[in-house]
Amino acid sequence: MAVTSCLASGTMQDVSEATRSRLCTLLSHIHQNCMVLMDLVRQRWQPGMGRADSWKDDSAMTNLDFDILSRADRCRQLHRGEHVMALKQHNDVILNIVRQLCRGAARKP
Repeated sequence: MAVTSCLASGTMQDVSEATRSRLCTLLSHIHQNCMVLMDLVRQRWQPGMGRADSWKDDSAMTNLDFDILSRADRCRQLHRGEHVMALKQHNDVILNIVRQLCRGAARKP
């Protein structure tokens, strides 16, 4: 986020189209990681999943409504065990993009 903040501050007139595209892709993959983590939380708190029964009285549980995300087709529902692979793939892409952005920033005078 610091790289994005640094490069996106101001009017972005001096930022190349390639850098803008990389920033967009970076934020997209960060967003996808958040969605994967939300699905993991949804799966863990799903009724009938063992420990979820002990969390029924948890006040935080009443504040979360995952059905809204599902109805809006915003939630990417993964099967058990797929979360780790999805997070790894997104993190690899994020790492490569950050390296490219930092390498490009180091070349500028």
